[in-house]
Amino acid sequence: IRKCDVINCCSAKLAEDLRWLPDPVINKEGDHYLQLEAVIDTDTTDLNRPSAKRFPRTKDDRARQVDYFLIDDQEEQRKNPSNFTAQHARMTVDCAECGEPRVVFSKNRLSERQQITILTGLEEYTCGGHILPPDNPVHKSVDVKLSVNCGDPVELAYYSSKLGRADICCHCGGMGATQNNALKEKFKTVLPMCADCTKNGLLPITARPYGTK
Repeated sequence: IRKCDVINCCSAKLAEDLRWLPDPVINKEGDHYLQLEAVIDTDTTDLNRPSAKRFPRTKDDRARQVDYFLIDDQEEQRKNPSNFTAQHARMTVDCAECGEPRVVFSKNRLSERQQITILTGLEEYTCGGHILPPDNPVHKSVDVKLSVNCGDPVELAYYSSKLGRADICCHCGGMGATQNNALKEKFKTVLPMCADCTKNGLLPITARPYGTK
């Protein structure tokens, strides 16, 4: 956008002349991010993006055999766990950062007006946050899991509620994922995985093994 009438004075820069900000890159020691000067104008990936890191579960979580997609202690202290079941899943929202789908829960069916209000806040939603500000009248009517981080698997309720596509990869959210037939003979719940995540060594997510109550 020119700010004066002199053609060669305030002409906007061409896109190819702009310097794009690189993704964060960890140093060789793995304990610090490289300075901007060291990575600018180089090809980078989002593998070291802080919001994409996975945080290990606590010892208590492992002892209780609670997987990521079940309610953890943090939410149990503030929410009724029964709110986060497939029965109360009403819609899905994609994270603005990682793009993975997350489930919006509500104990009651949402009215058309409530759905419209929620849709206005979906564009800015990121994993672990609220979809609406606290002063919004619909804020207390809907819930999303606050313990979810970017990079965490897609929730079990996403598949069991049948709100979204059944071929979404549980790890990356990509399409064309399939269930492991061998694991389906051992577990009642086997979440779909894509070929890339399988090739990268990510483990299948399973629940409810046969032969147990």
